[in-house]
Amino acid sequence: MRALVRRPNIYFKLSGLVEGTGRSDGAAPRDVEFYRPVLDAMREMSGPERLINASNWPVSERCASLATVEGIVGDYFRSQGRRTEEQVFALSAKAAYRWV
Repeated sequence: MRALVRRPNIYFKLSGLVEGTGRSDGAAPRDVEFYRPVLDAMREMSGPERLINASNWPVSERCASLATVEGIVGDYFRSQGRRTEEQVFALSAKAAYRWV
């Protein structure tokens, strides 16, 4: 990851959080604090300008519902401020895909 961060044209997709819990019964933790170390590391390493929110649905459904997954990431980035939330949920994808 650190080698990729040095390449300015690389963006990082935020997905697979609940799959990393090892839970396959649909009951992955919903608490943002459980995922904070990973989310903090990604935000600090790449900055929000290169993070793109994405789900891993339908694969993630075996670990948690899509609403749970989106809630975790949404709550985390809302707590980082409106600009960071907009960056991760829209602006980074627009830049990566060169949308006008």
